[in-house]
Amino acid sequence: SSSSSSSSSRSGPTPLVLSGPMWTGPLHDKDFIAAMCAKASEWGWHGSGVPADSPHMIKQSKNNKQKPLEVLLDILQQEAEPQLPPWYIRISTLAQHLNTTPSRDKLIAALRARGYVAGPCHVENRALRTNATTQQVLQTAVEGCGYEYRQQSAVPQESIRHQDVETSTS
Repeated sequence: SSSSSSSSSRSGPTPLVLSGPMWTGPLHDKDFIAAMCAKASEWGWHGSGVPADSPHMIKQSKNNKQKPLEVLLDILQQEAEPQLPPWYIRISTLAQHLNTTPSRDKLIAALRARGYVAGPCHVENRALRTNATTQQVLQTAVEGCGYEYRQQSAVPQESIRHQDVETSTS
């Protein structure tokens, strides 16, 4: 039939369609996370919660994304900051514009020193969340952390504009 031939003649992937509302508020509730921290401490929960000699213990390595409970709860607490956007910036994206891969923690400290809200990301270990634009993060990496832009070209503004969100005050 004609419908089967038209669908089979189509080549390439189906375009991605995004729809629906996007949550732009805080990702977590600070009070609830604080209560979780208190309960975990009260119950003696720490680390991975699995005995070191258990066959279920995941070997720790740089590629292992499993975090000890107290580290995860600390990251969730930092992400509960209402000024943080719902997206994050990958360190690898920043490294494409710099002469080296920057330190996430050094960048977070430098951004905070400049008055931005910044913190780690629980979804991606090599990423950060901040209310600074990508351009401002790169500028902070250069001016506040001592990194340098790659020599081959200046930072193309159009490739980093996706972080510039304007709000209307009307």
